[in-house]
Amino acid sequence: MDYVVAGLGVGLFLLLLYVLFLHTRIRKLSLEIDNLNTSVDGLDTKANQLNVWSFKIHKWLEDRKGWDS
Repeated sequence: MDYVVAGLGVGLFLLLLYVLFLHTRIRKLSLEIDNLNTSVDGLDTKANQLNVWSFKIHKWLEDRKGWDS
């Protein structure tokens, strides 16, 4: 009976350690995902600005083309 109690105690202790390990890994992963989402939002803003500027440059070039002829 003592071996059973000792085995269950060790098993519960190992389970607790594993749960703590998973908790820290999930927390780190969550922080990395948040950082990636922030980076993607920044890239989306830059892409929108690039799109606006490309239309402005295209319009300016079309206007210049009309002035040269």
